[in-house]
Amino acid sequence: MGETSAADDVISVTDLRVRYRGTHADAVRQMDFTVGAGEVFGFLGPSGPASPPSNTY
Repeated sequence: MGETSAADDVISVTDLRVRYRGTHADAVRQMDFTVGAGEVFGFLGPSGPASPPSNTY
C-alpha cells in the first residue's frame, strides 16, 4: 500500500478523551488517529474489542 495524504483521510480524531459516568479518571486520554479511505479501524483493549455500548450513537 502506498502512503496517503491528509486529503485521503476519512476520519481524523485529535485529543480523544473518554471518561465513563461515575468515574474521575479518563479511560482514554489524548489519543490521536486517522482512518484513510479503504482502511478498516477498530478499538482493542486488554479485554478485547469495545463493548456494544461504546458503539451506540
